[in-house]
Amino acid sequence: MAELNNEELFGMRYEFYLTMIKIAEAKIKKHCLQMKLKLGSSTSISLEKDIFESIEKDLELIAKYNDQITYIKKYFIGEVIPKQ
Repeated sequence: MAELNNEELFGMRYEFYLTMIKIAEAKIKKHCLQMKLKLGSSTSISLEKDIFESIEKDLELIAKYNDQITYIKKYFIGEVIPKQ
């Protein structure tokens, strides 16, 4: 198996980081949609205690994935993008 040169390795790292960001963004959209659906359902709203706990969990996950995006951009993307 041939070894990768630095340019190929950096390209692969960059693609990996971008993929991780896209996955986190998709998970954020998923949890935002879940929150909207829960708030739009009369059944969900009638179970007030459960709806608050459920939405709180969605918010915690949104924050988690947002943090992942922030950290990837701050600490990892810079290492694979050449500084000009």
